[in-house]
Amino acid sequence: MDDNVKLQEAIREFGKNLRSIADDLVILAKLLGGVEEEKEVDELDKKISKLVSDWYKLISDYRKERDCHFTISIDYCYDGKIKYYLEHNGYRYGEWSYEPSSLEEAKKILVDKLVEMINELGEK
Repeated sequence: MDDNVKLQEAIREFGKNLRSIADDLVILAKLLGGVEEEKEVDELDKKISKLVSDWYKLISDYRKERDCHFTISIDYCYDGKIKYYLEHNGYRYGEWSYEPSSLEEAKKILVDKLVEMINELGEK
């Protein structure tokens, strides 16, 4: 077997093991009561859903489909790092993106951006 193929297989196996360890750590943290921020995340999700709904209602007369979609993605890198991305590719308010340091920060930025967008459009 070629050394390059062996290296790729080792990297894939390492990624599987890393995901398994991360899942185990989340379960352990929950069992130990160390995941308190989930309540805040749940509240942020509710707030984001309401704001997206408000945004949709505000622009429903003159919108394109992509104006109503906001994306938070997580990239699990081969080197063990985790990167977060927040993106919007709309017509009405333009395209923007951020690389927050955590999922919670991404959600907080999204709340702020939605409030800003709604307020700005409401002033026009």
